Amino acid sequence: MTAAGRRGATLIEVLVALGLAALLVGGMFGGIGMLRQSRLREASTLVASAVRIGYDHANATSRVTRLVFDLEQRSVTMEDTEGTLLLQQNRTGGAAGASDLEKAALEAGEDIVDGPKKARPNFSEVKKSTLDTVAALREGDDQAKPSGKQLPQDVTFRQVEVQHEDAAVTSEHVYLYFWPGGQTERAAIQLQLGTTGTERDIMTITVKPLTGQVHAEYGAVAMARPETDEEPSDSE
Repeated sequence: MTAAGRRGATLIEVLVALGLAALLVGGMFGGIGMLRQSRLREASTLVASAVRIGYDHANATSRVTRLVFDLEQRSVTMEDTEGTLLLQQNRTGGAAGASDLEKAALEAGEDIVDGPKKARPNFSEVKKSTLDTVAALREGDDQAKPSGKQLPQDVTFRQVEVQHEDAAVTSEHVYLYFWPGGQTERAAIQLQLGTTGTERDIMTITVKPLTGQVHAEYGAVAMARPETDEEPSDSE
């Protein structure tokens, strides 16, 4: 074989090697992207399962139950209480008094309308619940653990909206309540993968108040705030 022929074969081999390398690199980055997206789906499954478990737990035990979303620790915990609990939104629509005198007047008005204050119930963490099983399967561990469960790596709570809060909560913690007899709050829980905030990196889990039904979809979806308490049908 001539020197020119040998050079031609070498160039072809180099091009083939470069092509294979490009395919391998592309496949590697594609695999990383799929792995990250799977974490977002895992997180949405964990949160949706927690909602259903909280709803069922309140009915099965006749105890007021709540999920605690810790936005700083990226965790979900289930708690319950034997006491009764009534929630209502701030009658001022979230607007604070402009002066100390106005604030005092608002507080006095609330006391007159509400009557004597009842002691708030004490909630305690629910241990060894079905939520443990769901989280253990996600973590690949069949041993029961405390019911506070963390979101997968790189997934955070973007914001959480619940019916008794006037605005979306973006820090510290927020509660989603369930009552015996089959009722919860309207809610929209937004999960985010990483920090880019693109539509494919955000997933929202919405909760229907009368049925506890959950629905997950990509993108940032705000919680519906209807003018009346009537709940739209599941088909809407």
